[in-house]
Amino acid sequence: MNIARLRTFSPLVRRLSTYPMTLHLGIASSTNAGLPSAFIEPVKIAVLGAGAFGTAMAQISARQGHQVSFYSRNASQVEAINESHHNPQFFPEFELLPSIVATDSVQEACDGATLVIVCIPAQATPDFLAEHKDNIPEDAILVITSKGLYLKTKQLLSEPIMAAMGRDQPLTFLSGPSFALELMKNAPSAVVVASRQLYHAVKVQRLLSTVDFRIYSSQDIIGVQLGGALKNPLAIGAGMIEGSGLGINTLAAYVTRSSLELQKLCIAMGGQPHTISGLSGIGDLMLTAFGSLSRNRTCGIRLIQGEKKEDILATTTVEGVPTAEVAVYFAGQCGLDLPIFRTVNDMIQGHVNREDLQNILMNRPLKSEFIKDFTMSCPNCPMSPRIVVQTGAQGVTQLLDRNKQWANAMRTKDPNFFLKLAEQQTPEILWIGCSDSRVPANEILKLPPGEVFVHRNIANQVISTDLNCLSVIEYAVKFLKVKHIIVCGHYGCGGVNAALSQKEFGIVDNWLRSIKDLYIENARKFHDIADSNMKSDLLIEENVARSVYNICHTRILQRAWEQGQEINVHGWCYRLKDGIIRDLNICISSVDQVEAIYRRMMDKKIPEN
Repeated sequence: MNIARLRTFSPLVRRLSTYPMTLHLGIASSTNAGLPSAFIEPVKIAVLGAGAFGTAMAQISARQGHQVSFYSRNASQVEAINESHHNPQFFPEFELLPSIVATDSVQEACDGATLVIVCIPAQATPDFLAEHKDNIPEDAILVITSKGLYLKTKQLLSEPIMAAMGRDQPLTFLSGPSFALELMKNAPSAVVVASRQLYHAVKVQRLLSTVDFRIYSSQDIIGVQLGGALKNPLAIGAGMIEGSGLGINTLAAYVTRSSLELQKLCIAMGGQPHTISGLSGIGDLMLTAFGSLSRNRTCGIRLIQGEKKEDILATTTVEGVPTAEVAVYFAGQCGLDLPIFRTVNDMIQGHVNREDLQNILMNRPLKSEFIKDFTMSCPNCPMSPRIVVQTGAQGVTQLLDRNKQWANAMRTKDPNFFLKLAEQQTPEILWIGCSDSRVPANEILKLPPGEVFVHRNIANQVISTDLNCLSVIEYAVKFLKVKHIIVCGHYGCGGVNAALSQKEFGIVDNWLRSIKDLYIENARKFHDIADSNMKSDLLIEENVARSVYNICHTRILQRAWEQGQEINVHGWCYRLKDGIIRDLNICISSVDQVEAIYRRMMDKKIPEN
């Protein structure tokens, strides 16, 4: 059958034939726009801090053709840079590019800047930004290069920085294996830039990437910060092993097992485990643990050979020393046993002798390399840790015990709670969400049982052939008289990502067919989006819009509206990274609003996330 005849019978083929036959779902053809060597329109970039890493970032920015305003509080350093194009204090042997202009004014440096790259020690960064926030354009993207925790309050650096800015400033964190000297030498390097708003990370990626400095994007600011900060005490431990002469076998085992401890802590604090397997985690750990330029590794060698911590810190800055204490604090808050972090901190504080190091780490109960556990969130922990629950019969018993604890707690608050709950349900909200276990409707809305009528399926779809979902909608509208129907997707949805892939998954492929069709209908728009995460986020939002559209076109809703029943249909998207729901500005209360709102959603080119 020829393609012209096939078009007559198949709407799907009719849509497909509109586009090149090389189209693959979820994979846009490579274009020069996505290459580091592609031409980028020059912008102004401010680099705050003229130390070693600040000098390297200024040079990298200038290599891309940008105009760089290089801030230093040292007037003589500023004068020397502008006169000789050399930084007399850091890397004086390297000539700085002529597009780098130094200044001792933060206001002058930041005026009109698209990016503000902050290369100031971690502990000074929040106060510095609080002092100078009025000089930083509100739409400029902050690129924080400091790798550390905020020791004063034992927080990730992002928290005091956001408090210091006091506004919704675009914020990114750049991390990864990147000694400044090698960046100055143009040695090929790779790092990651993370932002909760992916398009901010992508913009930094596009503006700064070169063929020698490759930047990957991420949304996991928790994991990227933890990897960059906590690799420092682990590198001290690596130096101790090297200084003890225990050998490369020991060092390899240490680095591997310590990265797993870092991964556990990352998960407990809300980060993604794969981030620790990436550049900001294992990549930075390997550089710092094995690199001869590493101050933390050198500190470990000196400590194990008998020098005192106080004497070492009197002559050099070693970030891993105070960070080790905070790492142990984090582990305690999360209920985690992290023997490597604990032992390294004890060694730094002088609580453990060199002779005991091997016995403490090696003479522990034997176990499987990867313990098969599943985890549950603990609502009582201020850091939202995840509690390990055993599998098998004992694990089931634990779950039943937790149920009893919950029931007793509810009765303590309200002795009649379950009696009232058993009488009837009168929710005003119908929630149609994804089956994903991380998106519990009542919990993220902070509503008790009985307040939300819930229907969940893979990728929160409303399809005209799904009698289960339609029955739920009918019951909610006709009998429960709900006032709000919320379709809530979530970023990072596995169902949508599966629809974007070319893999076969089985029966679920039939269920995901409508999402694939939605992608094909908007293929030209998606084809222009090079970043896979941004493409996924946009399709997730449009899938929510399509489900809202389908609900509004059911006779169930249309009949209710005709009879004067007050029902609003909403489209939302939940962000796993921070627990915040993004309102997609979809709120429909009558049939005549549907087409305009749906068309606006289909015309979007950038996701809300």
